[in-house]
Amino acid sequence: MNKKAFIDMEVITSAGFVILAALAISATVLGYIWGKKMGYDTFPAWQLILIIGVELVASYFFAARG
Repeated sequence: MNKKAFIDMEVITSAGFVILAALAISATVLGYIWGKKMGYDTFPAWQLILIIGVELVASYFFAARG
């Protein structure tokens, strides 16, 4: 059975993944909020959700390598 397609719960519960994901998502959301308050053009909400999803995948990738 190919186990590479499954998500490893040990990686998701590791400190590295939690820290990477939390900091990436918070930086993105803060940048979005601050940009909106300053009057800059911001991207739509669906792009914000897509960016957060990609950040989660990247955090999983880097946490799994370590």
